[in-house]
Amino acid sequence: MVSGVIKAVDFMTLGLRELGHEVYVITADYPGFQENDPFVLRYPSIAAGPASKFPLAIPFQPILNKKIETLNLDVIHSQHPFLLGETAARLARKKNIPLVFTFHTRYDDYLHYTPFGIPKFISRAFLQRKIIRYLRKCDSIIAPTPSIKKLIFEYGIKDKCQIVPNAIALDSFQKTDGKAIQKKYQLDDKKVSLFIGRLAPEKNLSFLLEAFVSVIHEVPNARLMLIGDGPSRGDLEIKTKKLGLSNFVIFPGMIPYQQVPNYLSLSKIFTTPSKSEVNPLSIMEAMAAGVPVLALRSPWSEEIISHGKNGLLADDNKDAFAKSLILLLKDDSTSRKLSQEAKEKSKEFHYLPMAQKLEKLYLSLLRKRKQ
Repeated sequence: MVSGVIKAVDFMTLGLRELGHEVYVITADYPGFQENDPFVLRYPSIAAGPASKFPLAIPFQPILNKKIETLNLDVIHSQHPFLLGETAARLARKKNIPLVFTFHTRYDDYLHYTPFGIPKFISRAFLQRKIIRYLRKCDSIIAPTPSIKKLIFEYGIKDKCQIVPNAIALDSFQKTDGKAIQKKYQLDDKKVSLFIGRLAPEKNLSFLLEAFVSVIHEVPNARLMLIGDGPSRGDLEIKTKKLGLSNFVIFPGMIPYQQVPNYLSLSKIFTTPSKSEVNPLSIMEAMAAGVPVLALRSPWSEEIISHGKNGLLADDNKDAFAKSLILLLKDDSTSRKLSQEAKEKSKEFHYLPMAQKLEKLYLSLLRKRKQ
């Protein structure tokens, strides 16, 4: 299983290549991974923190730097404002080519990872100044959602931002086979609620466990699967035991991305209590699989989910969230209706039209450079 940003980049790369473009991906090395794609160049990396397996690229390798500088590039598209993002900005200046940046993350939501006990208000002020400086270096900024475009406007950047949502490959979710998974976890007569993502504080999964206590009283054959790994996994497993949910909550750990459609095919609900998302691919994937989505009501969720049409939105209240879970697990008619509408909505997420939007943007930036 890989992060949403990585998947988003993969699908945009695929789309641009299908449109006939040569695309290089410059990223971090991952321990134990052997790269076979000659168009993917990897810098050495270190773990982002003691509790994280996420690799941070260290872009200080003279041989690789020299190789990258010799590439015949027309546009550089950065996915992060730090480290590799700064390398991208320097290279774009040196080659005098456009720099595009996609604002994937509400970085303020991750200040709990700040090291050395630095107060959040200091970290937030430093972070915002750093991001604004980076945004000013860019020729164009992509916001995956209107709320991120609004945030960029609040940073004072108002003249070079456009919306291009993240995308997925819809075909992957049409043919599925979950029989082996069903057998492995003894799910034959079970009603499964599924979460896929990083098991971390910002995902608010303790809230989900507490809400699920009420669910099993109403739907004894309900099961909750929390797929993924992260710094909160141990605490979540302990909490599961304390709440008496050990027989009702399953932690499969990390799974290959190719298996995601099969897990979704077994699920009655895809659920996320996260408050820190931007344009989550996991929601798009669930919709493509025809799985109704339940999320907390928030700016990001209201941009992708129409309450009562292709999913449900619940207030930030455990009882309200549990009530919505129970409704979807018990009411097959509502579930079917939401499933059909979710599949219809997912047609908006296919990667090729999004790649065409990027292509159009790149070409317009190149024309401006020539004027």
